[in-house]
Amino acid sequence: MNQTLILSRKNLKDRGMIVIAVPNYDSFDSKYYKSFWAAFDAPRHRFHFNKKGLINTVQKHGFKHLYTKPMFLDAVYISILSEKYKGNKMYFINGFFIGLFSNFIALFTKQYSSNIFIFKKTD
Repeated sequence: MNQTLILSRKNLKDRGMIVIAVPNYDSFDSKYYKSFWAAFDAPRHRFHFNKKGLINTVQKHGFKHLYTKPMFLDAVYISILSEKYKGNKMYFINGFFIGLFSNFIALFTKQYSSNIFIFKKTD
């Protein structure tokens, strides 16, 4: 991760931007599914973050956090996969509703299942 950020900063033009989309292990669906949470899937996700951890890590490498946007559909998709991993025959229905509920909870906690982070290279 550190090497990727170092190379990104080196290769970006001045004021260049990076976009990072990652799941959030502080989300409701992560806590609900625990070890069955589909977003823990390796090798795609070698590192796991919450919002604060990712922002701190990237900012230490010379980037400024501009804003974060939730990925609403990811909660549903990840919950459906998680139900399937659990072996639930009703995985689609259960996952769909848990994903919607996770998004509802996130309206208050701001802990969405997945987020897109926008950073700008600092001078």
